[in-house]
Amino acid sequence: MTDAGRFNWKDPRFKLFNEPDNNYHGLRWAHDLPEPLAPISFALRVRMRVRTVPLRNLGACIAPDNSCESGLTPDLIRLSIGLEHPDDLVEALNQALALG
Repeated sequence: MTDAGRFNWKDPRFKLFNEPDNNYHGLRWAHDLPEPLAPISFALRVRMRVRTVPLRNLGACIAPDNSCESGLTPDLIRLSIGLEHPDDLVEALNQALALG
């Protein structure tokens, strides 16, 4: 991707750059970045949205070769983080243990 940094992202048509982004504490990408970063707001937003948010929401993806070095062995069970009903957690654990 190439961005010359000369496009006017402050145009109200571009809501993603002018409305607060709740993922980044209400940052308005076209308005709130300091001057050295303002011209490349498009590139920064794309990079943050494409890389950071999916990884933050899904968890880091560790290469299989590195997982054992990190202490992640095949016998571990991955749990989701969030609000879950206890019955849903018990059911998920039962399903995971049945597969093992």
